[in-house]
Amino acid sequence: MMNCKQLVSVLFMCTIFTIPYGANANDMVLHKPILASPLPVEQSQAEPSTKDRIQAILKEFDHKTEGVKKGNVYVPKDTQITLELMDSINSKKNKTGDPLKLKTTEDLRINNVVILPKGSNCEGVIIKASGNGIFGRGGNLEINIPSIQTRNGVHIPLNGYVKGYGRDDNGAVAVAAVVSLVGGLFMRGENIYYNQGQVFKVTVQKDTDLSATPENLNEAMNVVLPQGQNVTVSAAK
Repeated sequence: MMNCKQLVSVLFMCTIFTIPYGANANDMVLHKPILASPLPVEQSQAEPSTKDRIQAILKEFDHKTEGVKKGNVYVPKDTQITLELMDSINSKKNKTGDPLKLKTTEDLRINNVVILPKGSNCEGVIIKASGNGIFGRGGNLEINIPSIQTRNGVHIPLNGYVKGYGRDDNGAVAVAAVVSLVGGLFMRGENIYYNQGQVFKVTVQKDTDLSATPENLNEAMNVVLPQGQNVTVSAAK
């Protein structure tokens, strides 16, 4: 007949040998397009006044272009741009500060002029990464895609923040805790993976001046045309 101490020891050993050590079976791989959002900022504790709220509502109904030179064309705020991840990233191997490369999946046209050709490169950054952990904690991966550059060198600011979590394995942790506290050390949540080809849908943060008028927009975006200073010299004698 087993005493209490022997029973606990047996259950502990069973926990160790039955709980999977690897995380591959619990990894979370995303495939659907992901809609990015604005990068979070710390909000002040003060509530907006009634006057501020009314002005915010009126602004929505009376939208005026801000920061755009009169007569210039611009990329409207909230214009959606679809980007594709060029290299896989995940919460298991990547670190905070790692860069990520993306490219556009289609042309972006303004007044029927291509300002961002399909395949235009864009760079983001991993602003937070942590792998899955003990007691069923899932991995965490936060990225930001701050801007993209047009053919004439204008940087378009983007709402490109994405926060991804692997699922926590709380149920398994509860079972392990009943058997042994130490058993919880071997229970891990899911890592989160964004594979090559993952699609992110970002939006333009604000009306962005393209430094061109409707008349010269096509010329400004035509990289084939000669640009900049030209110096004419005769042959040396």
